[in-house]
Amino acid sequence: MEATPGVVKGELRWRTLGTATGKRARLAPSMMLTFRPATDRDCALLRQLAEVIWRDCYVSIIPPKQIEYMLVWMYSADAVRNELAEGVVWEIISDHTEDVGFWSATLGEDGTGKLNKLYLLPSHQGQGTGQIVLSRIFDLAAKCGVREMRLQVNKSNVRAQRAYEKFGFTRIDEGIFEIGGGYVMDDYIFARSVASATALKKNPKPASDAAC
Repeated sequence: MEATPGVVKGELRWRTLGTATGKRARLAPSMMLTFRPATDRDCALLRQLAEVIWRDCYVSIIPPKQIEYMLVWMYSADAVRNELAEGVVWEIISDHTEDVGFWSATLGEDGTGKLNKLYLLPSHQGQGTGQIVLSRIFDLAAKCGVREMRLQVNKSNVRAQRAYEKFGFTRIDEGIFEIGGGYVMDDYIFARSVASATALKKNPKPASDAAC
């Protein structure tokens, strides 16, 4: 399940696109989303993106000291390299001008996958971009034989919860997870069947899928 080089491009020009739930997503003019597999050479970039996004997104949800702790815990070069070595899929999301976010997932051979991370710069939130990325992830998960995807969301992150529910995820559980340093993650657990998802049809398929 090691990532292999490949790029997916899709021009999205003020047109409405079908998402997996049948909803319509409208994106900014001339936006082109590009996905490329992350490598260990991207550790600094991933950390930089995470710092910008986390310090904006979580400032009212997680105490500042915990934000800084988790950035080191999750996005240090060693942490990212270890996940890549273990076969965790990481992709960097770009538009026609810059890198705008990233996602990572564990696409297990037992039929269950976990979306570990999906983050976009504040400038690219609320435009339907996240729904496009989720469709990309579910398309790759289906090709890998994954039957169900799960994820965790902070209980206070209502905006993210609504975005995942819009895509068809259902809240199935909750938990408090110790992460060291005296901190915990107090999360809801969401799940969605991969078989019920329909990936975007208007984007071309990747030349080589970057997951399985």
